[in-house]
Amino acid sequence: MLAEQIVPQVRIKDDTEFFQLWNLEYPGLEQVKSAIQANDLEAAKIALKAYYLQRLSIQWETNHWDMPATPQGSSEDHPKGQEGEDILAHRFSSHGFTVEHGEKIDWNHFPITKPNGQTDYEYGLTHNINRFFHFTSVLGPLYWFTHDERYAKEFAYEVTDFVQSSWMV
Repeated sequence: MLAEQIVPQVRIKDDTEFFQLWNLEYPGLEQVKSAIQANDLEAAKIALKAYYLQRLSIQWETNHWDMPATPQGSSEDHPKGQEGEDILAHRFSSHGFTVEHGEKIDWNHFPITKPNGQTDYEYGLTHNINRFFHFTSVLGPLYWFTHDERYAKEFAYEVTDFVQSSWMV
């Protein structure tokens, strides 16, 4: 299975594995790197937290301070309007499939089985939903354009529900 080859393990086992995933050459992470080199994981955690708390300039793709003070139109006026309404209804389309999840999104919806009866984890629609591409391509632009809180609330709902659902697996 391609997915298992690309991501053979999703959860991180321990702090050592967590810090192995970081680019410790990144500017500002010098103290984290020093702590890791000294094999002091507690100091590394403290240094990483300090890095995030002390950052003064964050490189955002879109600066929220630049959001127009007033709405520029309604969702019907925006090219992503219908797609936004579909997302609010938890109706997602991709790879030739459409899934209507209803009130609760099933983040592990893999409806296709292989000839041997095993679940086909290559189902692209589920991968797209779990990558949240719709946050920056649909919900964000619609919120920016309309100031409609439904899009912000949906964003918050999906993040929260995804995290809570992941812990239950």
